[in-house]
Amino acid sequence: MENNLCTEDRNAISRIKQGDVSALETLVKRYQVQAVHAAYAIVYDRALAEDIAQAAFIKALERIHQFDEERPFAPWFFRIVVNDSIKAAKKQKAEGNSSEHSEGNPQSVSRATRGNRDALLSRNERSGHGHKNGAPLEHSQMVVERSTQTTEKPDRFNVR
Repeated sequence: MENNLCTEDRNAISRIKQGDVSALETLVKRYQVQAVHAAYAIVYDRALAEDIAQAAFIKALERIHQFDEERPFAPWFFRIVVNDSIKAAKKQKAEGNSSEHSEGNPQSVSRATRGNRDALLSRNERSGHGHKNGAPLEHSQMVVERSTQTTEKPDRFNVR
């Protein structure tokens, strides 16, 4: 089974490197739930964890040409998730917003979360990554969002 997953990952990565942004959906379907869980285990904020996971897929898409196809994708990808989660947790702590990020708080999407999302989008526009091989970056965001709607997530971390 592990070999099959590696083969599917490699095929998707190869297609992405050739400009087929829609192949990102394969990786999103496979790793999104785990990415949200990993981020949530660090930031303890469901909305922020979902944003971190989505941003990690976009970052992986932007940096896919740096990925060594001889190695497994998951450790490389989850390093992005963990690093971004740690940065977000440090930012939360520095801002003193930890009480604002409780699960029972309907206002759990913080200013920091919105700021991170806005910074990612503006950075992509400035760096010319708004379009990848003729496909708008928004397309990859739609893939991530669509997968969010169709992927069932276990309640282990109370992530929906």
